Amino acid sequence: MALTATRFDGYFIDSYTFKVYSNRSGKMRELKQSKVKDSRKKNPKQYIQVRVQGCSLLHRLIADTFISNVEGLTVNHIDGNTLNNSIDNLEVVSIEDNQLHAKNTGLLASGEKHGRCRYSDELLTKALCDIREGNSVNSIAKKYGITPIYLNKVNNGVYRSYLLAEVN
Repeated sequence: MALTATRFDGYFIDSYTFKVYSNRSGKMRELKQSKVKDSRKKNPKQYIQVRVQGCSLLHRLIADTFISNVEGLTVNHIDGNTLNNSIDNLEVVSIEDNQLHAKNTGLLASGEKHGRCRYSDELLTKALCDIREGNSVNSIAKKYGITPIYLNKVNNGVYRSYLLAEVN
């Protein structure tokens, strides 16, 4: 067992198994790890949690100990697997870089795959075709049951701009 001290007094991580230990009571003991989900999201990902003062997610504790200080930053799972906490799979990045990585690798849900999607790509494509034929956004929105504001943003490429290529 090769224990590495964390920046939290009395806490250590085994650099091979990534088990976390506490020596705060004078006796070395392994801390319990459990899987948790962010219940605010429609399709939440699981993370491994461990109770260490100021740092409860294992991947953040590992990155903070073996890579660099994570305060104010995000720890990105390079392969997208939030349960793979190996050091080579973690990187400390800004929130913007993390979002960009998620978008570039297809991990960030958008369009029909987004959890709050109300309108299918097929419905919006039909509506855009009708608009291209000279109908008003308001009349088409009413015809298909789409809010005019949303349809106008799709028509102008603000939302779901990939649909414009299908109708042009």
